Amino acid sequence: MPIATLITDWKNDYYPALLKAHLLAAVSDISIVDISHKIQSFNTLQAAFILRYSYTHFPKGSIHLIGVNSEPSPTNKLIIVKADGHFFVAPNDGLLSLALDTAPETAVEMEIPRGSTGFKSLESFVRAVQVITTDTIETAGKEVALQKSLLNRPTYDDKHISGQIAYIDSFGNVITNIDKQLFETACRGRRFEIYLQSNHNKLTKLSNYYDEVASGELVALFNSLHLLEIAVYQGNLAQLERLDTTSSVRIKFL
Repeated sequence: MPIATLITDWKNDYYPALLKAHLLAAVSDISIVDISHKIQSFNTLQAAFILRYSYTHFPKGSIHLIGVNSEPSPTNKLIIVKADGHFFVAPNDGLLSLALDTAPETAVEMEIPRGSTGFKSLESFVRAVQVITTDTIETAGKEVALQKSLLNRPTYDDKHISGQIAYIDSFGNVITNIDKQLFETACRGRRFEIYLQSNHNKLTKLSNYYDEVASGELVALFNSLHLLEIAVYQGNLAQLERLDTTSSVRIKFL
């Protein structure tokens, strides 16, 4: 049974239901899984983060449809990518380069549906699933290179790591793009200071649990994704400090 997952910024509109209806009509025995329809509008970084840390939990051969900034046009065509044993359908705008660590085996640019008006991504997603499930990807369009994005990658030297917020969860906790392995490699057991956006928000230790600090205080820890997370215990850090995915995170080693 083919599995198709959905990540979109379509919120509570009728678009997800319409896509599911067309997929069920076009592909027999397909199983459709909603990962999220609450991506911030056009926020490809947020979509890339959720895709990166969710797709590997699905069986190999799963098809992942990313409906964020996905309406096809001559300058924004959808692509079908096979990588890491999975299939991905998304705009070729750098999103997949942020979500994938492995080079694609296949990357095909889809032609824009002719004669249709509005919601062309619906037809494109259905067409993509059809060619993937019938092993006819080469009929969908021409091979293309995957667009690369240099965003959302931390930089470091002997004294600093410079990163940014990659994701803000529903509690207002901020998850950075600094992973535990990079931190340990750069830190080498030294003391450190973590700065969030400005010198005003400074932490000098890592915790294992949120409640190691008092209510309302900042806490930093490596979460289940092995990424540095910063929060206000029993508070909403993102709202308090007006943070978003452009906000910086710096670690200084002493």
